[in-house]
Amino acid sequence: MTYAIVPPQVDRSQPAHRHPEPFLHPGVVRETDGGIVVRGAHAIATSATMADWLFVSYITPLVPGDEDYAISLVMPMNAEGLRLYPRRPFASMATSVFDYPLSSRFDEVDTTVVFDDVFVPWEQVFIYRNVDLVNAQFHESPSHTTANFQALVRFGVKLELMAGLAMRLAEIQKAEGDAGIQAALGGDIAALCAAFDALVKAAERFPLITGGVARPHPQYIYAGHESPAAAHRGHDAHAARAGGRRVPDGAVVRGGVHERRRPAPTPSATTSRPPRARASASSS
Repeated sequence: MTYAIVPPQVDRSQPAHRHPEPFLHPGVVRETDGGIVVRGAHAIATSATMADWLFVSYITPLVPGDEDYAISLVMPMNAEGLRLYPRRPFASMATSVFDYPLSSRFDEVDTTVVFDDVFVPWEQVFIYRNVDLVNAQFHESPSHTTANFQALVRFGVKLELMAGLAMRLAEIQKAEGDAGIQAALGGDIAALCAAFDALVKAAERFPLITGGVARPHPQYIYAGHESPAAAHRGHDAHAARAGGRRVPDGAVVRGGVHERRRPAPTPSATTSRPPRARASASSS
């Protein structure tokens, strides 16, 4: 199962029910004895092309007047009227698994989903026309926090991968004994790994308890999420370990030596000559 909870960014100053087109955001266009009919679009559904079911609701706050949009439901990915518009997969742009080991194999393929009058039976509807309850499902329950906690853990694991790559670069360059390199590995990359590991452990050790339910503390989770400078520092540290440059595009490594791939030959005048037009009956 995947989820679609973020509507298109049309006019953020206006709630859904005040848009000139009433169903830019997903809403109920009509209801029947058997269920409801949903029309509109959500901007992003992660891995929708690989899912079996789609959870549809809102994480953006709704306001009074948005009752037609106050929904929380599931639908199968083969529901009639459900249309998927995925972005171009990174794998289709990767020239080889060797050069692109991650993006060629682990792409989530974010997708825009359009609901062209999709019928949803009542048994698949959790919330209907209740603005307060739709708002509460993410922000007054642990769902949003726990979903983002795994993202914090994931970020820490990626930093550990970056640390391993940086250490390997230092070994290849025979620079692991250099004091400046050691300072960078410890002061930049290792410090970032330790900081995010500490945030994960702090969120677990000091949970937020509400209504008798403990969840990883949002204070530490969102401190990590709101630290884009950390990614830039890690990127800069890697660039420094690589001598400030990367393997140029179109290059291949053979036997430890960088070799430029030759570009495809440009068609010559003889090979690109258009075919001779056939004489028409009128010209003969």
